[in-house]
Amino acid sequence: EFVYTFSTIADNATMLSPNAGVAVGDRVFFMGRDEFYMYEGGIRPLDCTVHDYVYDALDEAQEYKVFCGYNRQHEEVVWYYPTVDGSGVGEITNYVSFGLKNGDWAIGTLARGAWYHGDQRGNPLGSSVNIDDEEVNYLYDHEAKTSAL
Repeated sequence: EFVYTFSTIADNATMLSPNAGVAVGDRVFFMGRDEFYMYEGGIRPLDCTVHDYVYDALDEAQEYKVFCGYNRQHEEVVWYYPTVDGSGVGEITNYVSFGLKNGDWAIGTLARGAWYHGDQRGNPLGSSVNIDDEEVNYLYDHEAKTSAL
């Protein structure tokens, strides 16, 4: 009467690191070894316009550091990842985001070591990664204010 079974829903879809995915409502978004994916009853690759930029720069030796977060205010999924350019010394220096409303992708540089989506508090929180001094890091209150570039 208490029998559990497992069903294969996809072959060859891997998650890059233990924290490279996030659940948003009834969907799960995750970064695989070669594609970004979405699970919504089945797994499908996301059409990524910045795929080569991200995967060519990704430091594969440090890929276990990749983590994913959800920004509720902008309805976007964000992956933070280390790059091979040497400036980050194996730490996370870049991000790529996927807009859930329109499917737009964005890229940039932002050193983060952790992310909290902020459902209870309101705004998302991010922590810094200080590659020069591990004793000095910061907690950032994202989306609290706007600024002009």
